[in-house]
Amino acid sequence: MAGLIREAYSQFKDLPVPDTLQTGRTIIITGANVGLGLEAARHFARLQPDRVIIACRDKTKGDTAVHSIRASFPDSPTKLDVWVVDISDFASVKAFAARAETELDRVDVFLSNAGVVASTYSESIDGWESTLARGRTFGLLQ
Repeated sequence: MAGLIREAYSQFKDLPVPDTLQTGRTIIITGANVGLGLEAARHFARLQPDRVIIACRDKTKGDTAVHSIRASFPDSPTKLDVWVVDISDFASVKAFAARAETELDRVDVFLSNAGVVASTYSESIDGWESTLARGRTFGLLQ
């Protein structure tokens, strides 16, 4: 019981926020247009890397995320880009990887955040169960 109380109490402690600048780094975050991915992108923009790539399925939603991040940190020198990728579509992932290989000198951080919880069965364009396709796509590129 004491362990349960200790665990519950620990949830109310403030965690330290890293403040080490990420100058010179390139960061890619999938699913960065909403939710935890957006907040991760916002956090990284605060740390001023050279570039944060918002990787998402919808360019318009990605652009909205970029405007939101810019509003939070208008003086950040970070270049914010939106690259479209549907991680449930192998061809889209391969095109994304080819673009990264061609356009980027390096990738320092890759945060694979994109995903979806489906309440009903559906298949990806490649015939995989959609949740499995989204959860495993980037691992298949190794």
